[in-house]
Parts: sequence; C-alpha cells; structure tokens
Amino acid sequence: MNDRQDPLYSIIGDAVRAKLLRVFALNKDSLYVAKDFTKALRKREQSINDVLRWLEADGIITKKKLSASERKSKGVTALKGYGFNKRYPHQVFLDMLIRESLPTEKDVLAQKITRVSGVRCVITTDMFIEKRGDRVDIVVASMADNEADLQDMVQEAERSIGRELRCAFLTVNDLLHRIRTNDRFIRNILEGKHSIHLDKVGLPEK
Repeated sequence: MNDRQDPLYSIIGDAVRAKLLRVFALNKDSLYVAKDFTKALRKREQSINDVLRWLEADGIITKKKLSASERKSKGVTALKGYGFNKRYPHQVFLDMLIRESLPTEKDVLAQKITRVSGVRCVITTDMFIEKRGDRVDIVVASMADNEADLQDMVQEAERSIGRELRCAFLTVNDLLHRIRTNDRFIRNILEGKHSIHLDKVGLPEK
C-alpha cells in the first residue's frame, strides 16, 4: 500500500507520522528507539527522532527507561526509549482510528497474495484487527512451493502495521483434507468472522 492509500496519511498528512502512530497504538507495551524504524521506513535516525519528538509533544508517546537487555537487543546505549502514553486522553478515539485503518492493510496484503502463482485460497480473519488469540491472521493454500515469496509480502505488511502477523501456509491438499475431516483449526476460522479473498478450492458454504 502506498502512502496516499493509507487512511491515516489522509488525516495526518505525513507518512512517517502515520506509520509511527500506528506502531505505538498497536504495541502499547513495547518500547522503541529511532534505530528501530530506520530500515523499515528508509529514513535517517534524525528524521525519525523529529517525528518521535512530535508525538511526544502531542502527549501520544512518552519516554521510558530501557532495561539492559532491551538496550543490548536494540544495539543502543541510550537509557530511555519511547512507549505509548497510556494516560493519553484521546486513547479511545485513537484506537478507533487505528482500527478503521487496518482493514485497508489487510485487503491490500490479501490481494497481493491472490496474484502469486499457484495460490488457490486466501482467507483473512478478524483477528487481524482484533485482540490476538490462538487464531491466525491469514490462511493461504497454494499448489506451488512459494512460501518464501509469500513471507516477503507478509514481512512488508508487518513493517507497515508494526506487529507480527500469524500466517498459515498450507498446500491445497492439506486444506482440503482439513475441510473433509472437519479439522478444528479450519472450522474455527470459517465459523468465526473472516473474509474470503480467493477460493479456487471449493470452501464449504455457511
């Protein structure tokens, strides 16, 4: 998804601010430093720090102490990073805004995957935008050995929304077997809230 397709961009008017806002809102218990975003956003640390300071000045994020293990994993010496400000007064509205922007990400990713050679079925679940549990975010069934290409697409989407996506890559035969045997994994997905973006395997009707 390009920046201008991002609903948050249309409201905020700045692509980097929109992406960082989404990351912090979706990962309220995580701490970040500018270095965490430079590769994904293809921006220098100074540019990222400018946006972080803007978010801090607006009260959306706040500085918090980094543990020794966090500093080591991030490869930084800074004693503090940035985390979501859980006292932000407009948190409910922000969460609603972020929630409304995520289905666009989901649809764009799903449509990209449907165009990959050999893919025969693509299902996304509402776990993509809801609180995460044991269910996956997206199920893909393919006739080809193309998991590496699919993983690249998923990782790009993960960088955009700022969190890991749980994906199940199945062969068509595996998916059909699970359907025939009333497999709990597939049954839970099809009985829950979900979207079918491609079905060339004959999924059971509700």
